[in-house]
Amino acid sequence: MFVCLACYGDRVASLLETATQLRFYRLDSGVQLRQVDLPGPVHSMGLGALLELLLLEQSGVLICGGLACCARENLHSAGVRVVPWIGGTADEVARAWCSGRIQEFTMPGCGRRWRRCARQTE
Repeated sequence: MFVCLACYGDRVASLLETATQLRFYRLDSGVQLRQVDLPGPVHSMGLGALLELLLLEQSGVLICGGLACCARENLHSAGVRVVPWIGGTADEVARAWCSGRIQEFTMPGCGRRWRRCARQTE
């Protein structure tokens, strides 16, 4: 299984809807395996198409910046664990995820919102 980072350039996209590429990393090592360039931002292709890509790539975890709770709930109900409100370069975030330090990359001011949204989908 892989972890997927929704990215814009070499960074985690500040909003899931603005991501233009998906980067897939091996869960145990944080080594990037592949990158999928999207035909446009996620908002133009739709959440359903994003979900199809995640399932096709066998990614059970999506790390992203901000997103609406309804989008998170839809992904969660399809079996994708969403780790939102994360910022930083993709490689740093992937290494932090693999070493259990992902909270160090929580976007400023998003701690309470992240916990509230997380409780709603657990």
